[in-house]
Amino acid sequence: MEPNYLIYLSIVLIALVINVIAIRSTAYKGEKLTCDNYIINSYLYFVLAVLIVILTLLANIKFQVLERIVPLFASFIGSIIFLIVIMSLIYYFKSLNPSKNKVEIHIVWTLIFVVLSLIIYPFVLLTNMNNTMNYVLGIVLAIIVVTAYLGINHGDFIVRFDWDKYLYGALIASIALTFILSITGHYTQHIDLVLTYGVLLIFILLLISYNKRLIQNSKKCLEDNNPNYLDESLGLFTKIMNVFARVAQLMGKRRR
Repeated sequence: MEPNYLIYLSIVLIALVINVIAIRSTAYKGEKLTCDNYIINSYLYFVLAVLIVILTLLANIKFQVLERIVPLFASFIGSIIFLIVIMSLIYYFKSLNPSKNKVEIHIVWTLIFVVLSLIIYPFVLLTNMNNTMNYVLGIVLAIIVVTAYLGINHGDFIVRFDWDKYLYGALIASIALTFILSITGHYTQHIDLVLTYGVLLIFILLLISYNKRLIQNSKKCLEDNNPNYLDESLGLFTKIMNVFARVAQLMGKRRR
C-alpha cells in the first residue's frame, strides 16, 4: 500500500472511532436513544454516513470494485436495477424501529450509504480529474453551515409555508425537461448550465427547510420519545449529496 493511502485510511478510521464514541455518549442513555441534543445527534450520524462513504471510496482504491460496478448502472437496465436495490433498502430501513431493531437498522442504514457511494463516485472522479476537490468541498461545507444556521435559527421567518412540495415538483419538472430535450437533440450547454444552477438552488432551499424541520422533530421527540437519528441523517445526506454533485459539475464546467 502507498504511504498516502495508509495515512488517509488511518485518519478516517480514527475519525470513525471518535464519531462512534460521540454518538454513544450523546445519542444514548443506557441502551436507549434519547431526545437530548437532537440536532447534534442528527449531524453526528450524518458525519458517520460521510465517513462510511469515504471508507467505501478508499476501499475502492485498493480493490477497484466501483470501476467494474458503476459502468453497469450507466445502462437503462442497470439504472433500473440500482433503483430497485436502493429503494428496497430504504423501504426496509423505514420499516424498522430504531429502538426495537437497533442492530438491524444500523446494518441496513450502512448498506444504504455503501450503495449511494456508486452515485458519488463519478463526481469524485470528476473533481480529481479537474483538480477541484478542495474548492468543491469548501463550497459544500459553506452551504452546509449556512443552511443549517438559517434553517435552525431563522427557519420560521424564512420558510413561511410548506415549500418542499413545490421544490420537489420543480425538481421533477427539471428531470423531465432534461429527458425531453436530450431525446429531441435540443439539450445545449447553456440549458445544462441553467438547469444545474436551478437544481443546486432547489437542494439548498430543501436543506434550509429540512434544518427547520429538525427543530420541529426535536420538539415532537420529547412528546413521543422515539428519536430516529438514522432517518434524519439519511435525509440530510441525500440532499447534501446532490449539492456536492451539482457543485462538482459547475466547477468542472469552469475548468474546461
